[in-house]
Amino acid sequence: RIHSRSAHNLDVSLVSPRRFQSITASHVFWHSAYVALGVSLATINLLLSLRLRNQVNARYALYLLGLASAIFGIQGLSRVLLPESAHHLNDWIVGGGVGLSYAAAMLFVMRLFDTPRHHPRVYRYQQLVCATGVVAFLASGTQWYAPLAALLQLNGPVVAFLHPWLAWRSIKRGQVATGRLFLLAFSANSLGVIVTTLGVLGITPLYAFTANAIQITSVIHMTVMMLGLSERVLVAEALSAHRLGRPPPPHFATIDLEALLEETLSETRHAAPGRAFDYQAPGGHLRILGDAGLIATVLRNVLGNAAKYATGDPVTVTLRREAGQAVLVVDNAVDPGTISDRGRLFERWQRGPSVSDQGGMGLGLYLVRRILHDHAGQVAIATEPDDRFIITLTVPLIPSDTNG
Repeated sequence: RIHSRSAHNLDVSLVSPRRFQSITASHVFWHSAYVALGVSLATINLLLSLRLRNQVNARYALYLLGLASAIFGIQGLSRVLLPESAHHLNDWIVGGGVGLSYAAAMLFVMRLFDTPRHHPRVYRYQQLVCATGVVAFLASGTQWYAPLAALLQLNGPVVAFLHPWLAWRSIKRGQVATGRLFLLAFSANSLGVIVTTLGVLGITPLYAFTANAIQITSVIHMTVMMLGLSERVLVAEALSAHRLGRPPPPHFATIDLEALLEETLSETRHAAPGRAFDYQAPGGHLRILGDAGLIATVLRNVLGNAAKYATGDPVTVTLRREAGQAVLVVDNAVDPGTISDRGRLFERWQRGPSVSDQGGMGLGLYLVRRILHDHAGQVAIATEPDDRFIITLTVPLIPSDTNG
């Protein structure tokens, strides 16, 4: 007899003892592999969080540990490893895993998409689900766990569609680090929830994929999510080496800025042959004191952005001498209304909403500003006109060169 207040799909068949052993071995192997993958990725994320002091990886690691724990108990693996005590521990293992996975998932997405800032109402909902998950984690193995677990399961479909929406909104804001890979990762989870729900309702037939849809799609989710987080790690490693965003101390030497600009402009033209540049030379050498490698990085970023994102007219590049400063102005056309808050482009991970299909991490202008700051220079983006993107860089000239 089976007595239950929840819906279950049962696949019942008569098989030989040898076939039964084969099915059992296959079941244990694949679900053990799933748990091992979850624990391994959780360990990697925990180590990365310690190295980079990054809460995003730590929270994702907790989510993976909770998910692995729940599957470990639900699929009966605890009875394989702990045959004598599994019946005492299994409720704690499953309950703790479910509660932890929900709570950690909310904390992870809060941080990943900065919902307190961008989506206050969603943030309050996430706080509620997170609190329910924490209480369910603490109540695992008690009579209070069942109603809490039911409440979490009711929120499962909502969360499954909420997270892809948050990823899509982040793409619209131009936040590349929370872009398309994260949208694909959360969409995979949504597919698993849809297939599982249809199976519980008896709409889809029961076979290997539908019976294990959550596990299969979550493997896709974990793989793509690690790719997305790896992009952040690659940049974070660079930022860590640069004192969390500061480029290395410049090695000052005399630089012929005009010659360096012409060299960089030639590289940019070669890389983007379809983009026209109108270069207006200063009519004399402009010498500055700085690090040639870092200044070249600034020029590549500014000219590269213009080559990638300009529309229509040729890009105008003007270098001139003005009040003891070398002034570089890069002016290109853009579609009106594509950049609503230009000042935020100097922040880490920020890009214009219209360029999310282009490669990049949203760090170029951030580093440009930091490098120029170390050279006693400045960078500014004009707020008008709306159909032009005009960026101005200034660097002090060597005193003996200020008058030409």
